[in-house]
Amino acid sequence: MPGAQHYLLIGPYGHVTGQRGTLSPLGRVSVPSERGYEFDSVAHMDIGELRYKWFDYVLKGAPKPDLLRDVVNYEVMGSNVWKHAPSIAAMAKERKRIILSHTINQVIDLTDRSDAARWGPAGDLMDPSSDQRAIIDTAINIAHSFVFRSEPLVNAVEISGLFAGRLDFVTNKKDFDVSVALFEQTPDGKYFQLSYHWMRMSYARDRTRRQLLVPGKRQQIAFEANRLTSKRFAKESRIVAVIAIIKNPSTEINYGTGRDVSSESIADAKVPLRIRWLPTTYVDVPVNR
Repeated sequence: MPGAQHYLLIGPYGHVTGQRGTLSPLGRVSVPSERGYEFDSVAHMDIGELRYKWFDYVLKGAPKPDLLRDVVNYEVMGSNVWKHAPSIAAMAKERKRIILSHTINQVIDLTDRSDAARWGPAGDLMDPSSDQRAIIDTAINIAHSFVFRSEPLVNAVEISGLFAGRLDFVTNKKDFDVSVALFEQTPDGKYFQLSYHWMRMSYARDRTRRQLLVPGKRQQIAFEANRLTSKRFAKESRIVAVIAIIKNPSTEINYGTGRDVSSESIADAKVPLRIRWLPTTYVDVPVNR
């Protein structure tokens, strides 16, 4: 709609807390954490109440909620502050590049399902009775992945916005699905998952039109994540990127024939997926110093 006012409110919330917030109707904290992460105090809110204030602003001319000071409004995890920016691009002043720097060769047997559950930060459920996975762990145990990381940060920095990058590779298939996940590795060795991006490579260049890969030919595909994040990284932390082939229980498996993926089956997995990742693969991370 021309002239429509759009505002983003971004916090460290999950599916339910992103709709309801973390406070009870009496104003008490009802949800103190999300998947192992303890919320900063300023992140606690009643999103329902904020929603009604927004309706009053739009429909009745009431003052705009103070939290919506700009187009993009986000809580910086670890800093206990809300910040505001006129656009997603303006959330960070610069970008830090992490380069793979050496060749990685992967061979993935898509007929093997024994490792399909290894897709959380450490591949383990936080609560076996639910599907919730911890976002903080002491190891990365994601199947069919490789890790590259920055040097320890000289000073604390803020990571805010959308990470992006370029995948440079040669494969034997016409298609495959890949995830790129972003972590903070803290000085005490823990991994904190910040954001991730999933791609079907045949749609990575253009989501409206499928473009199959050419087996045996070098491919360079740029991407930008679609999940915002914001966190204060401690001094001596490292920025960690994890690239993995997607083969987990929550997705259909792309066997790379080039046919419609929904028509493929495990019978199409006789030839293993082979990928040679080239050292010009990189991830760019939005940074404020």
